[in-house]
Amino acid sequence: MSETADSWQRKIDHGLRALIARVPQPDQTRQKVSILLRFAGSVDRLRQLGLEVRSVAGDVATATLTLSDLTRVAGSPEITFMELARPLRPDEANGDTFRGDVIP
Repeated sequence: MSETADSWQRKIDHGLRALIARVPQPDQTRQKVSILLRFAGSVDRLRQLGLEVRSVAGDVATATLTLSDLTRVAGSPEITFMELARPLRPDEANGDTFRGDVIP
């Protein structure tokens, strides 16, 4: 595996890797995905890379991009990590309002 290919793969989570493997190549240009990402640099640079940035908090952003752009964007030095965004929903196991480590 080349250094470039290896670097983008280390930056994405298993959910995005599975999605890339599951969606046929011709459909990847039409398939948009919502992501949560950590980055260094400016939000303008994220937009230059083709991301539709929705919200930003410090060095973390939510964005949308096509699946076909994912490997190119993840290979950018400004991107440090990307994961498939997940909606917040009640935790069915204990009835809590939100999932995660946030304590009210």
